[in-house]
Amino acid sequence: MKILQLAPQFPFPETDGGKIGIASTFRQLAMKADVTFFCFSLSEPPKELLKNAEKIGKIILYKHSTKNTLPLILKSLFQKEPLYLTKHYSDEIFNYLLKLAKVEQFDIIHADHTAMAPIAIRLQEALGIPAGIRLHNVEHLIWKRYLSRLSKFDPKKVYISNQTRKLLRREAELIGKASVSFPITNEDAELAKHISLNANIVVAGPGINLDNWKRIDSEKKVTTLIHATTYDWIHNIEAIRWFLNEVMPGLAIINPEIRLQLLGKNPPAEFHFCKNTDVLGFVPSVIPYMSAAGIYIAPLFVGGGIRIKILEAMAMELPVIASPVSAEGIKAGENEGLIIARNKEDYLRHIKYLTNNPQEALKLGWAARSYILENYTWEKSIGIIYNSYQNLING
Repeated sequence: MKILQLAPQFPFPETDGGKIGIASTFRQLAMKADVTFFCFSLSEPPKELLKNAEKIGKIILYKHSTKNTLPLILKSLFQKEPLYLTKHYSDEIFNYLLKLAKVEQFDIIHADHTAMAPIAIRLQEALGIPAGIRLHNVEHLIWKRYLSRLSKFDPKKVYISNQTRKLLRREAELIGKASVSFPITNEDAELAKHISLNANIVVAGPGINLDNWKRIDSEKKVTTLIHATTYDWIHNIEAIRWFLNEVMPGLAIINPEIRLQLLGKNPPAEFHFCKNTDVLGFVPSVIPYMSAAGIYIAPLFVGGGIRIKILEAMAMELPVIASPVSAEGIKAGENEGLIIARNKEDYLRHIKYLTNNPQEALKLGWAARSYILENYTWEKSIGIIYNSYQNLING
């Protein structure tokens, strides 16, 4: 089987959930098929990263910017297509890929994210071969949730509402036209079926490379809270800002020894001035920090799909206290180490209990890893995608 995989970014190094999902799909598909990986990249990645990626399959880096600019934003108000899709598409890109596909004779077009679906569907129609969409998120839901959090007086509300409507309509069309779409959760699958009634929907959850996510022997401190992310996405920033402003002051009263460690590149400067907070930024490996921490927090308000960082934390034997949005799609409960916090009071109550009962925190951490071992592997997840493609080819 020859697969053309289309992605919006070069996914190495695997520093966030989005990159992990794309890279793991590439890696697992390439074990069973001949995969050509096409992605946008404005600059050449470090040679060692590119060299390692090329050991998996053929890499095509296409110079193209997906950055939001003021002219593009203004133009998008009057376009039929949402900016999220138009910035990932051009006739030049399509013609390049069409020519490539005619030479390579691909059997399958695989699109990572709805962003790459317009190109994939157009190639499907031009070449007469199946195209699948990996729905890492149902994208319009993220926009809808963002819209719901904006004040009615917020000037962004008109624009976000405009783009949400356009994205909902277009995402439904693309899912309906695809030969198959692969949401990550049952919740996303139901939503995809709701907006596109006749679509071929196959759930393929995420996975964890468990060999890479093992706790190392170190002294665990239950009063150390930890969160790992990248701060290039505004919703990640807003989630941590809320936690720092709303929850941390209360925790300082409950137990002055409670500290929050923030890992990940590009943290806002303001976070460095927050009390009882260690802003460590990008670190070569999060393993030593997560091994020594006591509790993982995930306070996201806007998102979709599954937070791979939560699965990684659970694999690292950390109990996780998460917002409903952060925990969405993960079927674990409190007995499996995933605790839901709907508001500030919930976070304070659960963190107080676990820091006062370190043995219970340890027990929940062990249960969390056991849950991941039983339910999340990339081999199983991408195997579902590969088998679906095999069935499409065989008719």
